[in-house]
Amino acid sequence: MIPSSDWLKSLFAAIDRMDADEFAAHLAGDVELQFGNIPVVKGREPVRAFVGNFFASIRAVRHD
Repeated sequence: MIPSSDWLKSLFAAIDRMDADEFAAHLAGDVELQFGNIPVVKGREPVRAFVGNFFASIRAVRHD
């Protein structure tokens, strides 16, 4: 299934706001995230925590 354009816009808006809670709300409970060569992170809450820590380590992110 291909996500709707509204869903994608909302996902990227959450990323651009660096809002890990809102980002995670877009994900399935059994999500798996592979970021670079870091071990796979499994589950919505662990991914939310990982992304929150990532956001805390950067100044900003923007998608046009």
